[in-house]
Amino acid sequence: MSQKPNHKNNRAKQNSGSMNGASGILIFGCLAEMYLLLLRKFYINGTLEQVVAWDSYLTVILYASLAVLAVGLVLGLVFRKEKGWKGKTGWILFAAGVFLAASSWLVQKFVYTALTPLCIIVPVTMVLGILWRLYDQECAYALTILGATVLVLWTCRKGLGTMMWNGKTMAVAVVYLAVMAAAAVLFWKAGKAGGMLGKIRLLPAGADVMPVCVACGVSLVAVALALISSTVAYYAMWAVCIVIFALAVYYTVRQL
Repeated sequence: MSQKPNHKNNRAKQNSGSMNGASGILIFGCLAEMYLLLLRKFYINGTLEQVVAWDSYLTVILYASLAVLAVGLVLGLVFRKEKGWKGKTGWILFAAGVFLAASSWLVQKFVYTALTPLCIIVPVTMVLGILWRLYDQECAYALTILGATVLVLWTCRKGLGTMMWNGKTMAVAVVYLAVMAAAAVLFWKAGKAGGMLGKIRLLPAGADVMPVCVACGVSLVAVALALISSTVAYYAMWAVCIVIFALAVYYTVRQL
């Protein structure tokens, strides 16, 4: 009789930890997107005076972010065995420093070419991070694969048929097709072996590997079709988005 309350308490703590983690990812993602939108407003679409001022701001932010990154890394390593806020603060500072340094350098060097993908990658990563905290592992794998596929399809949509990016885009798509084919085989083998891939646990015991394999299959078909033309890539991208929405609704209902 005494095991049931303990089981319920452990489950409640696990759910609470998942919700706290998802909330942290949401806050971090929103702040990151707000920073990118500020860059778009003042550095990309601003007046000449604003662009010049923000160019100097970005240099300051870059070096300050590198300092924050270094401090966060040191704190994370020093308190790596600590639980609670001590163990998390250093890695939060490290992640913030990495994002600010990388985004500031990329935007300053490549301007609009870097900012547009970043504005898409941040919310996609945020949503996937929340899913990894709240949903079953096989669901998170499937949605992550489909989310990455949308980004590849968007790249095909923008790059195919252009003089500068056509060859590079084709190369990215071919590599992604090979990765998806390999991933489908590995996940299928892991599903047959109770979630184990050799000595590595790829999925929880008893997990349903079919959604992950279906996600890999959808990705293979969508990206292969996208190589036909940028127009096909556009419609394939929306088709994958519909699959993502349907899968998310299915897992939400099942989890409830």
